[in-house]
Amino acid sequence: MSATAASGGSGAKADGRSRPLALRLSLDLVRFVKDSAREDDTSVTAYVRGLIEAVRTTYGLPLQVVSTLRKDAAALGETWPEYMSHVLFQRYEMVVKHGVAFDAQAEPRDGRKARRTGAGRAA
Repeated sequence: MSATAASGGSGAKADGRSRPLALRLSLDLVRFVKDSAREDDTSVTAYVRGLIEAVRTTYGLPLQVVSTLRKDAAALGETWPEYMSHVLFQRYEMVVKHGVAFDAQAEPRDGRKARRTGAGRAA
């Protein structure tokens, strides 16, 4: 899934206009961004815009959820990136223990895919 799709937004200003932003990146980061955009079949600009929007909106999580998670990170003495790494590692440990997609709900009888919601739970 593209970063733009993950964030649920276009990243453009509310007035519909965008502004240029020049960045200096290492060659490794440039390769990563270009390769990732190509894999997502999108432009580099759309890919980077999507990444930034996803981070800005904490992947579209409700504000109450983000507020609670940020309080938890602070209580643990972790920065937000450290906390995100911590949470992802906990998920990894659960996957290793229980198997890939262990908490996915079986497909509904009508043949549609189960919709994922919240902290890895199917709805």
